[in-house]
Amino acid sequence: MVNILFILIGIIVLSLILFLIFRKLSRKIKNDNKLPSGNIFRTDLNKPSKALVSDKYRLIGKPDYLLNVNGKIIPVEFKTSSNNKLKDGHVLQLASYCLLVEECFKQKVDYGILDYNGVKYEIPFNDDLKNELLKVLFEIRSVREKPLRNHENPGRCLNCSYNYGCPENLINNNMEDEVFIKKFDK
Repeated sequence: MVNILFILIGIIVLSLILFLIFRKLSRKIKNDNKLPSGNIFRTDLNKPSKALVSDKYRLIGKPDYLLNVNGKIIPVEFKTSSNNKLKDGHVLQLASYCLLVEECFKQKVDYGILDYNGVKYEIPFNDDLKNELLKVLFEIRSVREKPLRNHENPGRCLNCSYNYGCPENLINNNMEDEVFIKKFDK
């Protein structure tokens, strides 16, 4: 009985330490990148995270950050281009993350942030941008006749960070049994 108590206390202490480390890292990242005040609750920069998956739009993606600002989720994408001008492809990439957040978290996204080496752009996710994204997705799918996967090696699929939602996955295409995205609680 005493051993179980020590194990439980150890788990609680370890959990608290990990929480404090993550919170400190989150604050440092926000301060270093001058992000809006809010909590980083998901990041793909310091360790790979699971992709956001939308069966409805047949879309998969992993934004660099998801911020919680006053209960609203804001996707953030960093670009290392030496040219700080907005690029259409980057705006559409951010729009796809906005759409994925709306689908996965069942919450309207007002805008996302594109960061070009410290130059930040708030991109409104409005109906015009959403329609442009859906048009591009339709065009891409209409020309696609064969799998994009360039191999027949299940081992590559096993180690791929997108294998959970990939329709061409050679390991497991049964997504019904998996839970990929936890519902975001305020």
